[in-house]
Amino acid sequence: MNLDVPKPFLFLEGKPIFVRAIEPFQEAYPDIKVVVILPYSYLELGERYIQEYCTYPQNISVISGGESRTLSVWNGLTYLHRQGVVHKYKSLVAIHDAARPLLTPHLVKKTFFSANTYDSGISVVPIAFAIRKKNKCRSYAIDREKYWEVQTPQVFNFSQIWEAYQNHYQQSFYDDATLYEEDGFIAKEVTGEVTNIKVTYPHDFAIACHLWKLQQQNTENEAR
Repeated sequence: MNLDVPKPFLFLEGKPIFVRAIEPFQEAYPDIKVVVILPYSYLELGERYIQEYCTYPQNISVISGGESRTLSVWNGLTYLHRQGVVHKYKSLVAIHDAARPLLTPHLVKKTFFSANTYDSGISVVPIAFAIRKKNKCRSYAIDREKYWEVQTPQVFNFSQIWEAYQNHYQQSFYDDATLYEEDGFIAKEVTGEVTNIKVTYPHDFAIACHLWKLQQQNTENEAR
């Protein structure tokens, strides 16, 4: 997005995007433990924003990420392992993009329920547009009904995702479900939310601001 700061530090309606991404987890489970993985040079700013804007800052830890998404998640899982999480019966861990600030507590609960039942819960939504598969010479239309768009959160049995990362963290993966399946586990899909967009381009931020306002209006109308 050609910014002076990482996009999770942009302010979305009064709070940083990454804080907005944390809030639905804390609303769903007020006692949930959160680990925020940030670039080393932004640890201090991240901690300051957490203290200022998060509801339960005492339940949030901040650690440094790695050179890739996979290595950043590896750092997070390693931190949790050192906290003794792996020794607790069927502990669950959710991995979520800091640039997805519009998920709802309902989706958080759905993915956790799936992981508690099937050991994994992966947020996915149907593809709403035509897609084509390319090769060196041309492209081919393919049936979009056979494919999903993959989102986060992705929730796993901690012992299983820890085992998978131990075996594959030195490789690079687009998402954690793919790495999880690489180790022979089955990723269970959960119907996600089309509004759970990832802020990647400048226009995504404008859309996120608009969607956030609509969500707040809907919440207020339901409360009346």
